[in-house]
Amino acid sequence: MTSCNQGATSEVLLVPQESPYFWGQCCGDWDSSSDSEDDAEAKSKNILQEMETISIKLKESEFYSELNKQINSVDFQSQLTRVRSGHDLDKVPMVIYGLGSVSKSNQSRHQLAFALSLQRDLSDWISDRIEVYDPKLSKADMTVLEELGCTVLSVNEEGKRRVERPTLFFMPYAPTYLEGNLLEANWSPSNINHVILLTNKMTEELEYYQLRQEGLGLQRPLKVDLEEG
Repeated sequence: MTSCNQGATSEVLLVPQESPYFWGQCCGDWDSSSDSEDDAEAKSKNILQEMETISIKLKESEFYSELNKQINSVDFQSQLTRVRSGHDLDKVPMVIYGLGSVSKSNQSRHQLAFALSLQRDLSDWISDRIEVYDPKLSKADMTVLEELGCTVLSVNEEGKRRVERPTLFFMPYAPTYLEGNLLEANWSPSNINHVILLTNKMTEELEYYQLRQEGLGLQRPLKVDLEEG
């Protein structure tokens, strides 16, 4: 883990692509390409039941336990306090980009279970306001997300949300261009400090922006890097 001095920086949680907890390892996938209202309701019930099973297995995994240790470490918490300090330590909203279809993709169901478990276990600083967008979302997907307390965005922001307060972006497998759009939209000392990005690796986009930080006098991101073994 690397630490940062005071200054404008984005915070990056790195979830390894080859992690001890594989994102999708149970049950088959559903085809929700043409959901009627009745089909969406029936499928959503099945998905919600499976989500409960996934959440239990996830919370029992070594990977999830290790990630929580990293997030609750003194180093990361001190950086988090700094980011939130100008906002009366308000809770941080979560935005999920690139989730995919939870009715079609087992990986998407695992990602959603992971995001919701993080929110519940870290509710002292992550708010229950979770916004989700993916162009692949079906009626069944939207029903599941709303049942789980999430807000489904109606507009495709293309990752270009400019934030004025600390915000956690959950994007473990989002396309690289979304990461680039997000960083570009917030690439100023007053905004980049508000971006907390949870991703599975430092992509070329993130490495490129790290280099650009030096030219703007910004600090390199704090990295929570979980390695297998």
